[in-house]
Amino acid sequence: MHSLANSDVATLAGYNALLQYLDVDNLIDYLMTHHYIGAYEWVPLNWVAARLRAPGELWRFFPWDQEKSLRSYRKNSTIQGKSAAPTGPYKPLRVYSAEFRLRFADHIQRHYFNGGALTEAAATARFLARTNEINGPMVAESARWGDARRKGRPYTRDGEWQAEVDKLLATVFPVRSDVVLDQYKRLGLYPSTVAPTFNQHGGTVSSGFMLTMTAPAGVIWYTLDGSDPRLQGGAVAPGAVQYTGPVTLSTPGSVTAQARVLSGPDWSALESAGFTVQ
Repeated sequence: MHSLANSDVATLAGYNALLQYLDVDNLIDYLMTHHYIGAYEWVPLNWVAARLRAPGELWRFFPWDQEKSLRSYRKNSTIQGKSAAPTGPYKPLRVYSAEFRLRFADHIQRHYFNGGALTEAAATARFLARTNEINGPMVAESARWGDARRKGRPYTRDGEWQAEVDKLLATVFPVRSDVVLDQYKRLGLYPSTVAPTFNQHGGTVSSGFMLTMTAPAGVIWYTLDGSDPRLQGGAVAPGAVQYTGPVTLSTPGSVTAQARVLSGPDWSALESAGFTVQ
C-alpha cells in the first residue's frame, strides 16, 4: 500500500490502484480527527492499522493512545508526512492527487458545516458528554494517581482537572473548527469554489417540498439518487441535472440530494443531505 502511495497517484490509474488496498474514506476521517485534536504522538509512534486477510479487503486506521492532544487552539497537525505511519499515503495524495484533495474537501463539507461532527457545537457537546460521564470516576483517579507526580499536594478533580476542562471550553472549542478549516484551505484541501447551500439540510418534509439550492458563482449540478454529479476526472456525471429552479420532492420515501458547483474547470466540495418525504 505504501509503495503504491509513493508511485504515481497523480494519475487516475495510480490513484485507483492505491484504492484497491486503502480505505481512503477511513483514512480521511482518521486524519481529520487527529488534525482537529492537534495530536502530538500519532506520528510515528501511536497508530494502529488493520485489514482482514481476504481478497478485496482494505487497510483501515484506528485512533489509539492520544492523550497528548487539545493543548493549543493554534496547533497545526495537517502537514504531517512521516512515511512509516498513516501520514505516509496522506502526503503524496495531498500533494499530487487532485481526486484525493476533492474527496478530502467532501469530508470537510460534511464535518465542518451544517452541524457536522467537527463544528463547534457538535465537538463541544461531545466533549461535555465525555467529561460528564467520567466526572465521578475522576475522584477515584485523583485518589489513585493524584500524588504520583506531586507528593503531599495531589492533583484533584475539582482543582486541576476541572480547571483544564473549563480552559478547553473557553479557549479551544470556540475557535478550533475555524482554525483547522483555515489550515486546510491554505493546503489546498478545500476549494475556493463555494459549495451550494440548500434551503433545508435534510430531514423529514411533506410531499411537494420545494428544495432550493444557491451558490455565489458557477453552475449547480445535482442528483437525487445519492450519486455524485461529478465523475472521476472532472466531467459532469450522465445522470446529473443542472439546477435552474426549485426541485419538487413529491414521491414518498427517502431521497438523497447531492450537489456541486462547477465554476470553469473547478468543482466545489459535495453538498449532501438526506430527506424523508412523507
